[in-house]
Amino acid sequence: MNDAPEGPKQPRARRGQLLNRAAARRFILDTVSKNRPYLHLTRVSGQALDRLEAWLREKIRGEVHSHPSIGKTFKLL
Repeated sequence: MNDAPEGPKQPRARRGQLLNRAAARRFILDTVSKNRPYLHLTRVSGQALDRLEAWLREKIRGEVHSHPSIGKTFKLL
C-alpha cells in the first residue's frame, strides 16, 4: 500500500483536441492585425480557444447527424 499523501489534483486532461491551438492563435492574431490593426492584440485567451474547440465539436456533430444514411464517404452537402 502506498500511504504517501496525494498531491494537488491535476485538472482533467482534455480529450483529443481537434483544433491546432497554435495555428488557431496565429490565424486569429493575423486576422485581427489585418482587419483591425488599431487594436494591437498580442494574445488569445485559453477560454477563447476552448470555446472555438467546443463550437467545432458541435458543428461536426450536427453535420454527422444531418448526413444522409447512404454511401461510404462523408461529404458536406
